[in-house]
Amino acid sequence: MGADMHIHIVTDDVTPRMLSKFGAEWCIADGEWHKAYEVISDTPQVWVGEVSWLKAALFDDKHAYLPGAVERIAAIIPCSHSVPITNDLIEQVGKAFDIPNTTQYDLASRDQIVAFLNEHKGNEAFTVSW
Repeated sequence: MGADMHIHIVTDDVTPRMLSKFGAEWCIADGEWHKAYEVISDTPQVWVGEVSWLKAALFDDKHAYLPGAVERIAAIIPCSHSVPITNDLIEQVGKAFDIPNTTQYDLASRDQIVAFLNEHKGNEAFTVSW
């Protein structure tokens, strides 16, 4: 099963609870999943690329199912909490696109992602794989 990873920008409506993970689902406790989904899906975001976290785990073959740029960006900008967008973060994310894509999955362009991060510099970001 594939997913699309996005970088999202934190807004006033995004709470730390929404960014906390419970198992593999977003904030499902107490019926809050739908509210978290609505709030997070309305934040400024940019598509990073396709990925299959499940196939990578099931087949123990991350090189076939995790584009290197997606894997590296997920390590730089996690889904479980937000990080400030700084020049250093933007540089690290840009360098992630130097990693060869050994998968069949598509990626956004470095320029597109860097431009989005520059536009939101000073804010905080997190990732979501939908």
